Amino acid sequence: MTIEYTILKDLHLVIIFTFDKVNDQASRKIFEEISRDDDFSPDFNQLSDARFITENMVTADGLRVVAQVSPFSKISKNALLVNRDLEKGRANQYGIFSTESNEFFLVTTELDYAVKWLGHEEKNISAIQQVVSKFHDARKLN
Repeated sequence: MTIEYTILKDLHLVIIFTFDKVNDQASRKIFEEISRDDDFSPDFNQLSDARFITENMVTADGLRVVAQVSPFSKISKNALLVNRDLEKGRANQYGIFSTESNEFFLVTTELDYAVKWLGHEEKNISAIQQVVSKFHDARKLN
């Protein structure tokens, strides 16, 4: 089960990469790690890349718990990238549990759209794309 993250402090953004198998415990653990990171601030936005999940064992109860322990502010924006219908459903459930309204949560398949929705300018989009591409390339996920 693999979830990793990187913080782009200057962009006020946390990128979370979820791939292979994922379960409730791994989802909780990554938020605990992020909350202890000195570069993290609760007002940062979140970009979650879940396009390479191969087995999703996250439960509705697990999503509720993860939303409760999330270190992010209820008004931080969260864009979740997905490919499969199961992840779309789980992502929408998480959005209901974790935000004050759906204006703070987006589920999409498109990285560029997600980054623009998070409020980043064109110059930041390519920097974020490079971070995501390097992560994928290092793990041979493309």
